[in-house]
Amino acid sequence: MSSVTSKDWSFTCPDCSWLPPKGGEPDYVRSTRISKRTGEPGWIALHYPHRCTSCNTAQRRYQRMNKRLDKIWKLSFTLDRKYRRPKLITFALPSVNTLSHSPESELKKLNRLLPKARAILSDYGVLGGTFVLECTTRLIWTDLASSPQVWKHHAHVHMVAIAPFLPLDKLKEFSSSLLPIGLGRINYEAPQGYWKTAKKAVARYITKYLIKDNLSSRTFGILRSNRSNPTKLSQLDKPQ
Repeated sequence: MSSVTSKDWSFTCPDCSWLPPKGGEPDYVRSTRISKRTGEPGWIALHYPHRCTSCNTAQRRYQRMNKRLDKIWKLSFTLDRKYRRPKLITFALPSVNTLSHSPESELKKLNRLLPKARAILSDYGVLGGTFVLECTTRLIWTDLASSPQVWKHHAHVHMVAIAPFLPLDKLKEFSSSLLPIGLGRINYEAPQGYWKTAKKAVARYITKYLIKDNLSSRTFGILRSNRSNPTKLSQLDKPQ
């Protein structure tokens, strides 16, 4: 381990085996691992960290999410001007107190409501994107002498979507559009700043949920139906 700390490199921790000084000259050594493709030893870059398994997993998830968000950003710029910047959308089930420490039932309940929720979002011009389900859980009562333990679960969705700019009156209507199906109000915002910087910030925002509980992300809408032919996107009928 070098004297460089894990704060100097992203996705590293004290358990990572090698943390070189940042900005060093390219430096390689032969690896003992034999390449299946060439049958020869590979090379190890000494000017980059050698991450532990958990940090390596986190970095790869971030890289995959960053590529997916890059597609979302580029697709949004092929559409009408009101779609030029993807939106962060968050909505949730009302929090519940239960005697069960497992959030599984709340996540299943939220998952069952997603088709209806996506249909409503589509009515307001949300074309597609990527999202992850999360449920935060905390213990709110621990006095076992008088009653059982009580847990509070809060199941919610974090979404990055190709969605339109909404004027204030429409935004107020949109924010409460999921209430009739049993979900809470929608939080809706556009990432600020230069698009590449904003995209990276959003990638980290979403990836932290993927890493935290080993969650998986999903895509929907035009990100699924037009993956192989994005040139058709500009020809889609745009919701008004």
